[in-house]
Amino acid sequence: DLTTDNATAIDAAVVALGISGVTTLAQLNTAYDLLVNPVAVDTTVTLTSSIDNKSTTGGNDTYYALNAGDLATGDVISAGEGADTLIATISDDATVRPVMTSVETVNVTISGTSGADSSVLNLDQSTGVTSVNVNTHVSTNGSEDTFTFSGVGTAAVMTITDNLGTGNLDNDYTATYSSVSGTSDVATVNVATTTADLALGNITVAGVETLTVNASGGFDASYGLVADAATTLTLNAAADATAADATGGTVSVTAALVTTLNVNASNDLTISDATNGLLKATTINIDSAVADKGVTMTDMVTTNAATATEVLTFNITGAGDATVGENTTWSANNTGVAEDQIVIAGGTSTGDIAYTTDTAVANLVTTGSGDDTVTLGGVLDADDSINLGAGSNDTIAIAVTFGNAGTDHADIFFTDATATDDPTITGVEFAQINVAGTMAAQEFSVGGSTTFADTVVLSAATATDVGNNNLTISGLGATQGVKLGSLVNLDSATVIMSLADATGTSDSLSITTDGKNSTVTATYEGMTVNAVETINLDLASTTAANTTIAAGALAFANATAVNLTGSKITSATVTAADTATIDASAITGATTLAFDNNAKDYIIKGSATAANTFTMGTKLDDGDTITGGSATTDKLTATIDGLTATTG
Repeated sequence: DLTTDNATAIDAAVVALGISGVTTLAQLNTAYDLLVNPVAVDTTVTLTSSIDNKSTTGGNDTYYALNAGDLATGDVISAGEGADTLIATISDDATVRPVMTSVETVNVTISGTSGADSSVLNLDQSTGVTSVNVNTHVSTNGSEDTFTFSGVGTAAVMTITDNLGTGNLDNDYTATYSSVSGTSDVATVNVATTTADLALGNITVAGVETLTVNASGGFDASYGLVADAATTLTLNAAADATAADATGGTVSVTAALVTTLNVNASNDLTISDATNGLLKATTINIDSAVADKGVTMTDMVTTNAATATEVLTFNITGAGDATVGENTTWSANNTGVAEDQIVIAGGTSTGDIAYTTDTAVANLVTTGSGDDTVTLGGVLDADDSINLGAGSNDTIAIAVTFGNAGTDHADIFFTDATATDDPTITGVEFAQINVAGTMAAQEFSVGGSTTFADTVVLSAATATDVGNNNLTISGLGATQGVKLGSLVNLDSATVIMSLADATGTSDSLSITTDGKNSTVTATYEGMTVNAVETINLDLASTTAANTTIAAGALAFANATAVNLTGSKITSATVTAADTATIDASAITGATTLAFDNNAKDYIIKGSATAANTFTMGTKLDDGDTITGGSATTDKLTATIDGLTATTG
């Protein structure tokens, strides 16, 4: 009688049921629950080269078809409940069309290396597939294979992984989704690089309007992307596992209908316009997330017409760098149609932004707190606006091609003579002139068109030897300085500098140097400045290879104060005004200072800490004051024949 409250009687009744291992009511209840709600068991099933019909029930089951041919057209797999996986090998020339139910994950390896083959996994008879993972494989160099998966909805994600093989892995991959006849289809493709940098062939996704490609795994991924129907494209690149890796992936895009391109990168990434592959793009959103990493996109070509004003916008955010531009041949707009525009909107960016202007459009540039660079494709005009934000090393650069000897280059950055045609420029520290062409003596009249900058820079885009051709920088503003860049070789050329207005009695000029590119000694022929009373010369070098700097002849005939600084300077010959103070106390390396051999009295202060050698020629007399520093090896040399107790 199981209605009793007597536990002993109840257990006796349970025993009387004769169920093995069940002697109490609690055990009976547990056995009943297991009968009604059986525990799912993970099952492993192996397919064969024959046509298989396999099924499992409620576990997280795994089906293996590890040999090419084990998974074949006609195979039937019913996996039941649980998260089920098929692991299969497919020949590189096979088409496989299984019938599957409730297999969520398909992992595919392609076998074979003969020629350019095509393999297809057609899943139009299968339901429940949410991800297809295909391992890269080695193919014959120059004869890449193509893997296609088809017949599933866009919810299924294709992931290309680098789990297999090294060598020629640049095969092509195609996702052909079912039911993508609408105008709002969304799909995702993943590229997982977990063992090494990976270069694939083309990834082709047809019929999808909104497409995202995620690259992750800790290494660089390069691939082509063909998306015929995409109007919105998002490219994500996760961080590199090796932070110091200076290389990055490249994505070559062919998506002629894309209007919006989103790039989110925590790694170096280059976006390439594959043969006019982004013709309709109007908005490029770049989030370069990691400092000292960068996104590069400079070769895109967009559609333009004379009947409308086109606007191409780069929205740039993040702590990383961005180098952007385009390669469109812009046509002149019809009368009454406003000029086309390129907008660089990077006001919140903290990384370095670089952009090259296009003279055929209005360039509207706003950057943030990084050290930004705008390289001019030609002179600016009133339609251009450049605000380089809060950085401390912002630069506008332009290439100036040398003319015949004696050519004077004026209106270098814009036509200053026409005030109504002046651009709007703010937030710029450096106006950089990059010399180019056949070298000859030249003058750069920088007055007017460089007033936006604190410093005029003389440099080059690539290492350039000026030869024995003196260069003149004239028209400098009262507060402007001059910087000599490391890419221009001035070891045989004197740089002559002058102010626009040098009529004052307390004019000053500050000159800095970047050394010489990739040489041990940075050698200067000399520098000449007239009609300036104070010269501040920092003979520094940003080039790591430079260990010494030979300053050459420093001809500052009217200077009453010459201040020399720098850690690598080893020699200089100084000319200044009579009674001038020449102060080298801030130089921190051993230095030889020579002086013009004229009857002048100088107050000379050597390095306060390093060894000085003072070379005075024949004009050392009682009017000169020479002070060394704390070094114990300071040296003075002079020819003193003819001095008397009065004169010497």
